[in-house]
Amino acid sequence: MARPNTFINRFRYAILAVLIVLTIGYGYYLYRLYVPSTPPAPPPSIAVAVLADGSVKIDGVTYANVATLKPKIAEIEKTHPGAGYSINAPQGQDFNGIAQAVVLLQQSGAKTVWVINEPKKAR
Repeated sequence: MARPNTFINRFRYAILAVLIVLTIGYGYYLYRLYVPSTPPAPPPSIAVAVLADGSVKIDGVTYANVATLKPKIAEIEKTHPGAGYSINAPQGQDFNGIAQAVVLLQQSGAKTVWVINEPKKAR
């Protein structure tokens, strides 16, 4: 009787083990490639109060011109990069003052300015 060739069988099992490890490794690579990561947090929103003359109030300090507001915006951008500035526009407020405030913020270096209107009340 012919004796089975054990070397060939061991070689086949070794090749099979290597192929299984490569398949698992490649599957893990594809899994890491296509699994979405957690989305970045939205940028912080800095509350801005608008006065009737178009000046703005941030953290309790009133700013009426670009020269005084620019350092504050730079400070906020340094601590919170990409921060947005939200202006609350209550019903009945003059939009001319709000427009002046938006221009003041943009000229001072603010990249994102939101104007939020209050919803109309039901009659």
